[in-house]
Amino acid sequence: MEKKYLDETKVYVNREKRLDIVLELLHYVYFIYDRVYVFKNFDAYAESFRLEGKSDVYWNGLHHEKMIDQIRICTAFENYNKAVLLSKDILVHTVHPNSNRAFFKQQKAGLPILLDEFLKTNTFVQDAANKEWYLSGLTPNFNTITFSQTLKPGYQEVIGLDTRFLGYLMNINVKRNRLHFYKNYAGAFEVNRHLDSILFAKTYGLEMIRNQIETFRKITSTA
Repeated sequence: MEKKYLDETKVYVNREKRLDIVLELLHYVYFIYDRVYVFKNFDAYAESFRLEGKSDVYWNGLHHEKMIDQIRICTAFENYNKAVLLSKDILVHTVHPNSNRAFFKQQKAGLPILLDEFLKTNTFVQDAANKEWYLSGLTPNFNTITFSQTLKPGYQEVIGLDTRFLGYLMNINVKRNRLHFYKNYAGAFEVNRHLDSILFAKTYGLEMIRNQIETFRKITSTA
């Protein structure tokens, strides 16, 4: 009888399964990132700064859709980063401190854990004969590492985002984290720099995601 694996950890069963999930994640990433309001409406948004009367696009981009855009960007690249880590055989779930003290400390220090190393001391188990198999040694709810963790140097050595884009994501993440007590933090900004930053993030991000999708589509189709 074929083993049935828990959805949360079946990504670690074998590399073939892992790459299928990586491709699935990347498609989700593109779907979310392509729907960022200021990306989809960039031309109209840029033009709105030159108009005497401010349009709906202006107010949406600067205020009404801003919080949602921040969530979309962070959600997209949290999943992108984890997809790349998985493709490099890096663990993306949080380690249980009691069963894996050394790995727990390594993860807390912002250093990636190689799956092969983790599997030397942790295996797939099941609690009862009719239960799904899952990877031992992880936190009970099978939480994954945070977006902030994936932006740290140790993980970025593996992921390799452009320095400018990494800074853009860090800034967006700081703003997104204010949602626990959200107010529209206003502040002066230079319009050309603001628009240039958005255009860069749109162009760089979408192109990179598309390239990764194409790469892994080829890999999975020949596997």
